[in-house]
Amino acid sequence: MLATEAGSVTAGNITSQGGAWLGLGPTRDVEMIDAELEHVYSLDEVCPPGSGTSSTVGTRRAASPWPA
Repeated sequence: MLATEAGSVTAGNITSQGGAWLGLGPTRDVEMIDAELEHVYSLDEVCPPGSGTSSTVGTRRAASPWPA
């Protein structure tokens, strides 16, 4: 599972190509994952309003050091 903003370049590339290569780890010891897109979920599908989890996600996003 990969989570990213719907309007991000990453999301656009993955949905248009149907998958992605993901590199995890430090530069000298990278694990490559060949990922295939099966489904795109909205935040409301993953964390339904009123479930108590969507407010946590919103809080974490607000605290992120990365620009929105």
